[in-house]
Amino acid sequence: MDVVSLGETMILFSPEETGQLRYNRNYSSRVAGAETNTLIGLAKLGYQTVWMSRVGKDELGKRIIASVCGEGVDTSFVKEDESAPTGLFLKERTTFDSSKVFYYRKFSAASKMTPADVEESYIAKAEILYLTGITPALSDSCKETVFHAIKVARNNGVKIVFDPNIRKTLLDEKVGREMLLEIVAKADIILPGISEGDYLFQTKDCKQIAAVQAPKILVI
Repeated sequence: MDVVSLGETMILFSPEETGQLRYNRNYSSRVAGAETNTLIGLAKLGYQTVWMSRVGKDELGKRIIASVCGEGVDTSFVKEDESAPTGLFLKERTTFDSSKVFYYRKFSAASKMTPADVEESYIAKAEILYLTGITPALSDSCKETVFHAIKVARNNGVKIVFDPNIRKTLLDEKVGREMLLEIVAKADIILPGISEGDYLFQTKDCKQIAAVQAPKILVI
């Protein structure tokens, strides 16, 4: 395996008209997830990728598995949870260049991930473990799962690539920042944007951000 990742993928419903959601009647939908987007892109470039997660044992979950698998990503370790639904979110476009997002992911199947959902042998054989800051912010069990995967990767010499992908609605300002910095300290390659660098290191200066994290590989 080249790249292994774990995290939540949901269904995004986007209105076909602008305006508040209460007035929208027509929607299109698609599969959306930070980790699976990356894995799909890598699969299209010829890399072998694996996604580990949970979805609800429902039609949305089945759609996600079929879609991600159809793009060439190994979904063998995605579990269907009978006790929790697949997460979804809706986009509200008040104008063509302004939008809001409303998440319905609390108590979702993916938010119930535990270390038992991690297939350790696949991480141990991978070249890279790819993580984002979204997954550990979903729940305490997801945080535990992410740190367990990190431990497995480090014990087996697997490089860890971390995209902070900060979602402030999921993070407590102090505790959330400390948690992400803990992952940064364990990662080999970090992929922050300018705003994420500011959130983590209190500076938007690329050179200062890089200096804080030397000698790690930092891609801003």
